[in-house]
Amino acid sequence: MPETDKENHQAPTSVTLMTMGKQRLDGKVAMVTHAGQGCGKEQAILLASLGASIIVTDADIAQAEHTAEDIRHAGGKAIAVAVDITVKSQIEMLVKYASGIFGGLDIVVNSAGFVYSVSELGIRDADNLEKLLTENINAALSINQTRVSGW
Repeated sequence: MPETDKENHQAPTSVTLMTMGKQRLDGKVAMVTHAGQGCGKEQAILLASLGASIIVTDADIAQAEHTAEDIRHAGGKAIAVAVDITVKSQIEMLVKYASGIFGGLDIVVNSAGFVYSVSELGIRDADNLEKLLTENINAALSINQTRVSGW
């Protein structure tokens, strides 16, 4: 367990813990899915704090722009892009044009996904199961496959 910050007498924050021993990412470009809020937003901000330029993606452009604005306000580089990662053609377009946004794509963080309780999922409901698989597994695989085949 890391020691507390003796000067401030506080335990390190989660961001401090995540960046301990991390290398700088200056000159790298990262795309973070579902970065308008929650874990995706935190991951985008963390990568930007390490020097990466960020492509903030989210289905909600207002939330994506808010994250990008936070990054720019802190001195980083970011652009917001509205994309529904469950639509393969949108993923293909985004990966294809990522090199034109900041000159390349070095890091992909697939943070999109949803948590379902067993009662919400409805074990016998095929539509809910398909939605779970599409949002949590297929979209991430599609991004990675498109990125690999696109380079």
